[in-house]
Amino acid sequence: MSRIKLLPDVLINKIAAGEVIERPASVVKELVENSIDAQASRIEVRVEEGGSRTIEVNDNGVGMTAEELRLAVQRHATSKLATPEDLFAIRSFGFRGEALPSIASVAQLTIKSRAAGADSGYQLEIEGGVIKSAAEVGCDFGTYISVKNLFFNTPARRKFLKTSSAEVRRIAEVVESLAVGNPQSAFVLESGGQVLLDLSATADRIERAAQLFGVSNKSKFLHSSREGELFRLEIYLSLPELCRRNRSRVMTLVNNRRIDSKALFAALMSSYGEFLNNGTYPQGVVYLDIDPSLVDVNVHPAKSEVRFSDERTLFHSLYHLVRESLLEGDSTRGLGQIPRRSNPGMMTEEFRQRTRESMRSFFEATTGSGRTAEESLAAIVARPDSEATADSFGSSIDSEDQSAEPQEGAVVHDLNGRAGLKSTIDASVRLYQMAGLYIVALARDSLMIVDQHAAHERVLFELAMKSFHKESITSQQLLFPVAVTLEPADLELFQRERDTLQSLGFSVSEFGPRQVQLEAIPAALGSKNPEKLFRELLDDFSDISGDEKKRFEKKAASFACRGAIMAGDRLSEPAMRALLESLLAAENPYVCPHGRPTILKFTRDELDLKFGRLG
Repeated sequence: MSRIKLLPDVLINKIAAGEVIERPASVVKELVENSIDAQASRIEVRVEEGGSRTIEVNDNGVGMTAEELRLAVQRHATSKLATPEDLFAIRSFGFRGEALPSIASVAQLTIKSRAAGADSGYQLEIEGGVIKSAAEVGCDFGTYISVKNLFFNTPARRKFLKTSSAEVRRIAEVVESLAVGNPQSAFVLESGGQVLLDLSATADRIERAAQLFGVSNKSKFLHSSREGELFRLEIYLSLPELCRRNRSRVMTLVNNRRIDSKALFAALMSSYGEFLNNGTYPQGVVYLDIDPSLVDVNVHPAKSEVRFSDERTLFHSLYHLVRESLLEGDSTRGLGQIPRRSNPGMMTEEFRQRTRESMRSFFEATTGSGRTAEESLAAIVARPDSEATADSFGSSIDSEDQSAEPQEGAVVHDLNGRAGLKSTIDASVRLYQMAGLYIVALARDSLMIVDQHAAHERVLFELAMKSFHKESITSQQLLFPVAVTLEPADLELFQRERDTLQSLGFSVSEFGPRQVQLEAIPAALGSKNPEKLFRELLDDFSDISGDEKKRFEKKAASFACRGAIMAGDRLSEPAMRALLESLLAAENPYVCPHGRPTILKFTRDELDLKFGRLG
């Protein structure tokens, strides 16, 4: 065993870097926080290759003198702490004095700065923690930092970096988080020459939140506040209709610093409760202004987690603030027409009511709508939440329909194999919809039950997979193009997935800063909410990995799931027939892309056996 000795500075800095600098986004966070602490009114961030090649941060803050600059690249040198008591009243971002030396130890760092009132600036070039050059230079007031070849001397760390696009998304999340809490500064983020974020300075942090989430969406966000004795809560949160599958789109800021808090996140999710569909999260910001002495920010090296002295009070305050805002506002928009599963009694009564409406509509209608089966299917798929019309819904097996048996003299077919499936859509076989979930095909000697969502998923999945082999999907032009404001991460993701979206039948063009315009969507999806569909697919695509074919299969499955008719969507009889015909034409009509069965078949003999009628 070797003797105890002091570690060399280079090794000390690399150990510190391992705690503070996990990835390019960590570098951006530390440098931008320093710019904010330096009172910069404009902060520009530029990255190349996800930040692994180049990260540049330029600000117009107070700058540093030559002496301060030399101190800044040494460990534990800071302007933000003077006494032990300061640790318990921290309002600045950086305070440990480890960021610059940690970054310099694992990258090639150039830093130049000019203090206010100075005639010139000063520049340092550092590689692997060693100063290579120092000189007086001409430069603007403020500080410019360039970080190149991150982890060049720690290849084991470098190989764990994600793809460039994944790293850019994390960088965008960091810049957004800092921008939303610091509206007094303008922020610009560029990646590969593409502007992902350009936010002008504003005196109002709610206005900054609106900038981030799209000013055009402002009416779809709740804004409210509540003041306690030792804290103040303010929220800017989306109505349920704008909820997303990505939980990173909801930010919790404590004294303008983004943090993770299980207690506050639990309070937020509990307050939305039944307003949320499974697997979705609100968007927006929760601002908590609190006495710093009641918060411990020293529980995580990256300062991303905190401890509160009274979590219970904060939990209840946030819960009631959000809950009351949802109940008082117009929060039912976008919830859909089917009650949430959290109230099964209500759902049952709703389905019963719809059954009666469906039966009246079905039997009081004329002999048909004049649409082909394909058109009828497209219509019901396009508008699953549309209002009932006299010809839009088929029979329901929950009804008291006395004509369920096939008419005497009708040709009755068995339901065996693929040929049997084809026979079930003959006009002599009756079709019913059960509980807004299943299609029941009834013949004299057998019956078949089809899961409508799983069946339509299979049809759309195979349609999407054909586009992988260059068979184009027909598009449907929108009567009015839809402008969509994208967050920086989503904008980068859209640019990466543009070809995939086009092959799936979307026509999307860039429309302005952080805006795209939806001009057409897949005809097979009819008039489903174009923006909602587009955003959901982007959310799904962001987490997909694997080889090219495997990635496309996952994208096709996402396309199918998002586009398929849902549980609770009511179908006309022509629409049910069209769906079964489409399922029959599928290469594998028996399971959905996720492996769930689409069809269950019961013959007369099987039923007789179950009821003890055989033998």
